[in-house]
Amino acid sequence: MAATKITYDEILKHIGQPGILDHRGITVTTADGKTHKGRRLEVHSDHLTIRRGKLHEDVPASEVARIEIRQAGRFFHHVAKGVALIAALADPTDNEVAIILVPPVLAYEAAASPCFLVADGIAFLIPPKVYEIVH
Repeated sequence: MAATKITYDEILKHIGQPGILDHRGITVTTADGKTHKGRRLEVHSDHLTIRRGKLHEDVPASEVARIEIRQAGRFFHHVAKGVALIAALADPTDNEVAIILVPPVLAYEAAASPCFLVADGIAFLIPPKVYEIVH
């Protein structure tokens, strides 16, 4: 994999404002070779925050050596919401009330879940973007 060499200050140009990249596979490697993995990357002026669920790690900007961003799993949160909605609607005890109370956005996610699964499959094949941080 060819890595793009950038400075820490140029990260925002590559991931965009407001400095948060969500629902991606993130791997940050520090200068000592340790890797930090997560699904959300937050860029701050003096450090990066990598989040995976409720856990998070802060990595000082001076220690960041490499950032890999994968597209795999980008749409999975939509699939999880859709499956949860379908499971709720499958409960035969109170189906009429559940259908009436379902917001249209959630119904869209339930109906589009197969499409999101296909999109995630395609995203899995996209090579990661790799940035080497030069200090």
